[in-house]
Amino acid sequence: MNVLAEAAGSCGVAEVPIRTIYIDGNRSSHFRPFGDSMRIYLVLARFYLSSMITAAIDLLIFAIIFWVTTSLLASVVCGRASSIANFLLNRRLVSRNGNGAATL
Repeated sequence: MNVLAEAAGSCGVAEVPIRTIYIDGNRSSHFRPFGDSMRIYLVLARFYLSSMITAAIDLLIFAIIFWVTTSLLASVVCGRASSIANFLLNRRLVSRNGNGAATL
């Protein structure tokens, strides 16, 4: 954003209006505003859910290990095991295709 702001100020960038042409009322478009937006929001909601589950797992592991060992280092290291859960949840829950790439 900073680069764009600098470019706009120093290079004389100007806004140019364009004319939009819809042929036959844009019947050839397959865009569905509500349905397509919901598909995007559901991916974000699944990511939010996986993040909350991972945070709970992290806190739980940390608390149990600290309660058992009273070692802060061991608790922190073991708590990071939640990253495995985060990876698996994101792979299975967020990206439905299973290869780790987000799909819409």
